[in-house]
Amino acid sequence: MSSFNADVRTYQPINSYGVIGDCRSVVLVAPDGSVDWGCLPDFDSPAIFCRLLDAEHGGYFQIAPSDASIPGTQHYLSGSNILQTRFTSLFGEISLTDFMPVETLSALPLQEMKGTTGAGEEKAHYSLIRIVECTRGELPVTMTLKASPQYAAASSTAYLVSQNTGAVVSGGEQHLGLAILGTHQLPSFTLTVEPGAEDMNPTQPEVSMTESHTASRGADAGSLMP
Repeated sequence: MSSFNADVRTYQPINSYGVIGDCRSVVLVAPDGSVDWGCLPDFDSPAIFCRLLDAEHGGYFQIAPSDASIPGTQHYLSGSNILQTRFTSLFGEISLTDFMPVETLSALPLQEMKGTTGAGEEKAHYSLIRIVECTRGELPVTMTLKASPQYAAASSTAYLVSQNTGAVVSGGEQHLGLAILGTHQLPSFTLTVEPGAEDMNPTQPEVSMTESHTASRGADAGSLMP
């Protein structure tokens, strides 16, 4: 019998989550900047982010201040399904803007992911876009991407691509690509793959952001055709 890790984040109230989607699927975003649920690229796809149901083993995609004590508040941009989470402290403020484009994105294909997504038109990329901007002062930011294919029933492997500004995660016949844009504007940026329990391989960049700095993270998920 495995023991529960006391350091694991507790379950969040279901009514605290923001919801965004692209008419094909939706993801749930917690006030701490964590995508805790996502069946991608379709509603009936197996969940690749499922911390909502399994706080210890479920995958998630979190972007937040490195200081976890800084709370986040959420709101939707007027007349849209674009979700904005704002983190404010004495030292600085960052905003995290999340959305899933209804139109498919093909301008930034991940060359390392051969084939198609199997989610519609040829070479289509159905994406989650996350934009981080420092609006005041300076705050260190940490992003953690932990994919848990097949509702955390399958292990995964991750490797860095694009000169360590992106990653590809594969497992259980599910594949997910991470592209990070704007790293050249940041005073410091590192991206590493850390060995995790059950070979889930969390991908974790650490960034220091100052006012006027912006960085974008795009997660493109799908079942690749052989």
